[in-house]
Amino acid sequence: MRSVSVIPALLLTAVCGASCRPMSPKGGPDRVRAAPGSDQDVRPSGLETRAAFSLPNGLHVLLEENHAAPLMALQLWLGVGAADEPPGLEGAANVVRHALRRSVAAAGSRALARTGAWVSHDQTALHLVVASAFVDDGLRALGGAAMAPSLTAPDFEAARAAARDDLRLSRGDPERVAAAAALAAAFTAHPYRRALFGTDAQLATLQGDAVRAFFEGAYGAGNATLVIVGDFDSSVVRERVTAVFGGWRRGAGRLTRVAEPAQQSFRVVAAGVEGGAAELSLVWRTPDFLSGDRAALQVLAALLGRGSRSRFDAELVRNRQLAAETSAFLFAARDSGLLVSRAVLGPGPIEDAARAMLDEVSRLATDGPTSEELRRARMLAEAEEVAQKAGLDGYAGRLALYATLAGDAEAEAAHRKRLHELDVQQVKRAAARYLRSSALTVVVGIPPGQARAENKEAALTARLRAVVTAADARGPAKPSKVSPPSLVRDVVTYALPSGVRVLIFADDGADEVAVRAVWSGGVRVEDSRLAGATSLLARLLARATKTRSSEQLTAELADLGGRMEGFAGLDVLGVRGEFLAASWERGLDLLVDCLRNPRFSEDDVEQDRRVLLDAIRLRDEDPGAVATRLFDDNLFARHPYHQDVLGSVDSVATLTRRRLLDFFRAQYQPRGLTLVVVGAVDPGRVAERVQALFADAPATESVSAPASAAVAASALPREVVRFAEVGLARIVLGYPGVSLRDPDRLALDVLAEVLTGAGRRLSVLLRSRRGPIDQLVARSLVAVEPGRFSLHATVRPEQVEAAVAALRVELGRILEAGVTLDEVVAARRSLIGKRALALERRGAVASALAFGAALGDPARSLRRDSDELAAILPEDVLRAARRIIDPKREVLAVIRPRASAGSSTGRASLQRPSTQVAAADAGHFSAAARAQ
Repeated sequence: MRSVSVIPALLLTAVCGASCRPMSPKGGPDRVRAAPGSDQDVRPSGLETRAAFSLPNGLHVLLEENHAAPLMALQLWLGVGAADEPPGLEGAANVVRHALRRSVAAAGSRALARTGAWVSHDQTALHLVVASAFVDDGLRALGGAAMAPSLTAPDFEAARAAARDDLRLSRGDPERVAAAAALAAAFTAHPYRRALFGTDAQLATLQGDAVRAFFEGAYGAGNATLVIVGDFDSSVVRERVTAVFGGWRRGAGRLTRVAEPAQQSFRVVAAGVEGGAAELSLVWRTPDFLSGDRAALQVLAALLGRGSRSRFDAELVRNRQLAAETSAFLFAARDSGLLVSRAVLGPGPIEDAARAMLDEVSRLATDGPTSEELRRARMLAEAEEVAQKAGLDGYAGRLALYATLAGDAEAEAAHRKRLHELDVQQVKRAAARYLRSSALTVVVGIPPGQARAENKEAALTARLRAVVTAADARGPAKPSKVSPPSLVRDVVTYALPSGVRVLIFADDGADEVAVRAVWSGGVRVEDSRLAGATSLLARLLARATKTRSSEQLTAELADLGGRMEGFAGLDVLGVRGEFLAASWERGLDLLVDCLRNPRFSEDDVEQDRRVLLDAIRLRDEDPGAVATRLFDDNLFARHPYHQDVLGSVDSVATLTRRRLLDFFRAQYQPRGLTLVVVGAVDPGRVAERVQALFADAPATESVSAPASAAVAASALPREVVRFAEVGLARIVLGYPGVSLRDPDRLALDVLAEVLTGAGRRLSVLLRSRRGPIDQLVARSLVAVEPGRFSLHATVRPEQVEAAVAALRVELGRILEAGVTLDEVVAARRSLIGKRALALERRGAVASALAFGAALGDPARSLRRDSDELAAILPEDVLRAARRIIDPKREVLAVIRPRASAGSSTGRASLQRPSTQVAAADAGHFSAAARAQ
């Protein structure tokens, strides 16, 4: 489009919006700064030779010498276009354009190097390029065509036939069709709503006499601009321009048009379109060409839909696969403007695409672009401006554009300066000001093949209206005043309207700020098809965002002296970050960008999936890990906890980008997120920043986690053996455990420490190499739902049976006699010390706070475990042991070499013989064993 630098070249004649406006020359009629003299060896070119003047008949003339090549570009812009056609003459402007073009070509066929003409709603333009020697031929060709084009009956029919060809070709150009539909829908009264080339029926009714009368009444020197650039002498050419065009009639001047009323609310327009895919356009009313905001609007168009890294391309095409392609352009014309964004849709619901587009627009208005995103969009807009000036003809066209619409060709320099100096806040303000629902028209085109019941115009329009209404209700939101926080043991907690919980521990002595963002979820919310999805999401979250590639994210983190990574577990998904205290705000912005706008590109998904599959293969080669998995598979047989955090080779291989994205969007919404910041920060400032970053997040409940099956011990296999190529056998013997909120949680921690930690109760089994066990550790795994209490042993293959029997005997003694006070005191001291040392780094403090809050214990303090551990007594440990260590609920998993098996199955020798158990054990344990 000639009037707007950001519209693709193929749309130039489709929705062109420039027109003639009287030019007010500065500094008198002749502004030549360095006229060439005959005694000069070097003749000046460019701005130094630019001259502007007007003829008595109103023709505005702009001359600029450029002696790089022996060529001249001549452009004559006539300020009449399709928007000036009277009723009944729709399509006449394009017929006139072809008549003018034919006249120019006929007059200078031997002298002209290239001729052309185009029409827009505001203008009709003739342009030609000639060798410098043929300047007189070029001027006569332009003047003769403009003043007296041939509109005889044969010439009129030839011009009308060419106009019909334009109409036919335009119907095959999807972008032209979309642009025409946008104009027709967005304008209700102004003639910009008309079809640029008219219709077949309108062209058929045109009469030669009526078109000739329209030309004679509307076209003239009073609304025309002539621009000449190239290898010539200004004083000579000026005389020849006066001689050729001085006798041209002034004409009617600028024509009056119907004004467009102010738009008060959004509109939705649905109609059938040709083609195989539905199309959706969001169209906003914007100011005319002269607006000082045009530069910001150009950049907004680039941000939304110009290029492969735009917002719409990232979200609709690459991330969500809702569209096959997206685009955006700015229509800035004489009387008004539009910002048009378009998506060629995929097979999904049309309203999903509309919602996604509106979400991106809202985010842009709320947060603005990133600095890198702005740099890229600004460069794209500047490059398009420059590209339209490529070549002598293009350069002349840009001079004509600004001379016509701004009254001064040098206004381009001011616009380019504004474009180059745009900052994030200016773009953000422009988005909030112009991309609002009251200025929006939603245009949807439905091809015949998709005109099903759900896509009938009335039903679809109603659904789209609901989408826009919902988007308008939630954003772009202005950050409200942060609600008063709560304070528990130096931890300040804010509950934000978005549902995000923010915990801040201010530590003025820290040079680094630790941030943890945690969702409750993890393996607990995966089904068998999604096993490993949380781990893959954790890798992808901190890899790239919609506006930052992996390389850009890494570079920005390096600039901040920061680091960031995702993590996953049985009950959590999150991102951890550490940043220098001086740059915590920028670091927090990066981390939230990862949470809210992850890229999840196909390439990244495939690359991280391969890395995860390699990790799974390494895990499956570790006998200890295999034994633990075998144990968990049986203990948690009907519960998601039976799945390893990494998933399996089979499940991860089927995790497509689409399934990951759906899982993430369904399960991990802002509501339910816990964000913890520890370091030298102002809590109020942190809360305000987080609230601003989540201001547009819908305050709705997140999708609830699927109900998990309880651990049903009676249905579990008691003993499972797997044979593998291993040197030493691995044993896992254990029972269903307790949850994070269970009152016996810490007592079981003490029991595990008594058995294989500070208490060393089972050290007798390790004291001699002749003993049955080489390595032994007791673990109490607690989670949101009951976990496990287990013993993990490494033994020589021939000692498997003896080791299992010895473990059972020792556990029986615990149940019979309990533990001593000395053992409990030693275990308590060990646990208190270990847990205190584990909190040495700020990141560990942040993690502890985040996990407690995210997993259902928001009031947990960093000292509470230590205080409660100090109160644990031997009777507490015995009570917890007798509750958990139950032979009826026991699971035994063994990994051993086949050659060492005591039988063909490897199971008979592991059974607990009732006579042996009765001799070795007593009380609760032996009675339960004899009952088996």
